[in-house]
Amino acid sequence: MRSANRTQSIIFTLLLGLTLAAAGPAAAEVEEITDVRINRAVENQLRLDYGVPAHLIDVATTDGIVTLSGSVDNLLARRRAGKIAAAIRGVRSVVNQVTIVPVARTDEQIQEDVETALFEDPATRLYQVELEVDRGKVILTGTVDSRARRDLAEEVASGNRGVRGVDNRISVEYPEERLDPEIKAEVERKLAADTHVNEQQVSVEVTDGRVHLSGTVGSFSEKFRARRLAWVGGVASVNDEGLEVEPWAEEDIFPEIEDAIISDEEIRVSIREALSDDPRAAPFEIGVEVEAGLVELTGTVDNLAAKRAAVGIARNTDGVWSVSNRIKVRPVTELTDTEIAARLRGSLDRDVLLDRFDITVQVRNRMAFLSGTVNTHWERNRAEDLATRVEGVVEVSNRITVTEEWPWKSDRQIKSDIEDYLYWSPLVDEEQVTVSVEEGVATLTGEVDSWREYNTAVARTFAAGAREVDNQLTVKGVTDIVHDPRHHYRDYLFPEFDPLDHQIW
Repeated sequence: MRSANRTQSIIFTLLLGLTLAAAGPAAAEVEEITDVRINRAVENQLRLDYGVPAHLIDVATTDGIVTLSGSVDNLLARRRAGKIAAAIRGVRSVVNQVTIVPVARTDEQIQEDVETALFEDPATRLYQVELEVDRGKVILTGTVDSRARRDLAEEVASGNRGVRGVDNRISVEYPEERLDPEIKAEVERKLAADTHVNEQQVSVEVTDGRVHLSGTVGSFSEKFRARRLAWVGGVASVNDEGLEVEPWAEEDIFPEIEDAIISDEEIRVSIREALSDDPRAAPFEIGVEVEAGLVELTGTVDNLAAKRAAVGIARNTDGVWSVSNRIKVRPVTELTDTEIAARLRGSLDRDVLLDRFDITVQVRNRMAFLSGTVNTHWERNRAEDLATRVEGVVEVSNRITVTEEWPWKSDRQIKSDIEDYLYWSPLVDEEQVTVSVEEGVATLTGEVDSWREYNTAVARTFAAGAREVDNQLTVKGVTDIVHDPRHHYRDYLFPEFDPLDHQIW
């Protein structure tokens, strides 16, 4: 725990205020986003993220390009640091030079763990993948039929103790060839359907299966997201060098609601296509019904991770206001509760983040009950995510507690930092959110354009130091919002980086 750092007040030099209100033009806003301010924002958000040892990471920014250096003890922390930097307004690119100094383990031990992890994961067990380990680096070879499956194999390998890096040499052989116009049309549909990309500013060209992206995006995380979405079936390569990152462009990611209306059929098609591309959800027949932007998912899957992946896909689809999840989990293999608990115990013990914690596992009627204590919310969420991947688990009750304490700040400091954090997030139009703070409780009011902004605003408010959040925000076009009970610091899951959490950095 870095309690000393976290209890200190983090005060930004906020110079926008009336200057921007008076200036108006996009150029004035760009002038305010200097390298010094970007660097400070990255350092502070690393410091406040419990999944990253910020005291071991150095940050340097030149012309909007952030370079991270230093060392961490696991690959997941290195990637998380890169994702956090990418999510800062004004960042044009991230050069991640952080090195890995993992716990000492033999190559044989690492190989056994990675092989077990790949075999026991319901989505990777059937992959034609082989591996070897050389001084802590995992080398993956073999063949899969999509880029998403290739990346998932790397993700599963990366989370094991002692892994210094992953050299992913898995080749992708598509089941059938696709014409360039077909590829182009699918990429454009995916960009249009995703809530994190403004497709109107991104041009797509395809030549011999090679995708070229050009145009302007408002943040580096948006550029990264666009690149990931472009890897559809049949794509040989993706070149995003023509995508320029300009902070003023993020203004257009918040369109007027009249221009953003999407038909229910368009939403349904977008979700269906995304489900077919996801390596966890693709093997199953999942029903999708949409009415006035409200999505209902039905069907049967054989593992909980697939069910949750389907929900995540629906929530990230443009035009979706709410998701009703009626998918049933029905495992194919008849494992006893004892056998399921043993597999889950092994998964937690192999994990690079969780092996040092005493997490109690119980399984009753295929529901996994997790209890114990961890240091961070990230670790708590990680334990639940691993449990969803264990064969036989149909639901998870996460009773793990977190030891981190709320670092006291004055109300005035909290309000200032919340406003700054909302400003630095490229996913929130901070001008739409009004903040008030009393005795550590932050109240958010105003009207935002999407559920993405609604949820991200809460996450950013906690990251800035609020003890509790009373979220009274409304969403354009939605008249029946039922506000959740007041969010508490201890219970919040910090979802602001979810769009990148399951993607290789």
